[in-house]
Parts: sequence; C-alpha cells; structure tokens
Amino acid sequence: MLISVVYILLWTLMVNKKTLISIKTAKVSDADSIVKILRTTWMATYPNSSLGIDESNLKVYLRKVRPQAIRDSISHQSSNEFFWLVRVNRKPVGLCKVVKEEGEVRIKMLYILPKYQGIGAGSALMQKVLRTFGHRSNIVLNVARYNRRAIAFYIRFGFIRTRRKVQTSLDKLPGGIVIPEVAMVRQKKD
Repeated sequence: MLISVVYILLWTLMVNKKTLISIKTAKVSDADSIVKILRTTWMATYPNSSLGIDESNLKVYLRKVRPQAIRDSISHQSSNEFFWLVRVNRKPVGLCKVVKEEGEVRIKMLYILPKYQGIGAGSALMQKVLRTFGHRSNIVLNVARYNRRAIAFYIRFGFIRTRRKVQTSLDKLPGGIVIPEVAMVRQKKD
C-alpha cells in the first residue's frame, strides 16, 4: 500500500512538474556550457558512415571548439550579432547565434542537447528569432542535408529549401570531408 502511494505521488509530481524555459543573451561566463552543448550536439547529429563522417573526424574537428574561443567571440561580437542561450529549469540546454547580413538575417547556429529536444526549447529559440527579425528580413540558414529532423523542424516554422549556393562557414573535417548542407529561407512577413 505504501509503495503504491509513493508511486502515485512520484507519478503526480512528474506529470505536473512545470518546465521553465528561458532565453537570455549569452555571456562570457556561459562559454563552458556553450562548448558542452556544441560538442554534445555535434557528436549526436553529424556522424554519417555513408559520407565517411565518423566520431573520430568530429572529435578532431571539435578540438578547435574551446571555451576561450567562445569567450572571445561573445566579448567581440558586433551589434549585428546575437547569441542566445536557452535554459530549461535554469540548466543551459541549447543555443542560437544569429547574424544580420546584407539585407537578410542568417542563423549561424541553433543547437539543443539531444536529451532536451522535443520539449519546446528549440521552438522557443526559433520564436525568439522570428519575433526579433521575421517581419523585417528574410531569414536564411544552412542545415546538414541528411539532418531530417532539423529540416522538418525548420519547415514547421515556414522555411523552404532553396537552390541557393551554400555558403558554409564550416572548415573541412580531417581528410578533406565536408558536411553537405542545404540552404533554407523563410521569407519576411509583411
């Protein structure tokens, strides 16, 4: 009987537990969390054996992603750059970096830790981007051609694939391997 009561109480707490999602501008002090998010999401997202992209390639590439580089990026960002961190119950779980470029806005990064995907953190970040820029500018991004989940996510927010030449900011992985990307755009809303 006591076990049943404890089980019901725990189940009730889990069901009724509120998930607090908050978005703040990334600070220099967030660098370690940002590095963890980038490394974890890359390792979960980008391996693709048919393209020769394995974990060892990614680990070598990700050695360049260091807290000091992130701190420098945040402390030297221009007024055209926006870097947001999303937290779930105060825990950093995702990020988004946006840059205003020649008449459009480019989402450079939008990553959510795999464990927190599907609970609204990514949607909250995208809604922040759309509220901030969606009515004034076209929003463009690149996404790995084989990342179907991300492509479906962007389509839900009104992005469409384009035939635009992909301008990648990614360096080549070891062995000259490149993650193939597709460009997507969301037209400004008048």
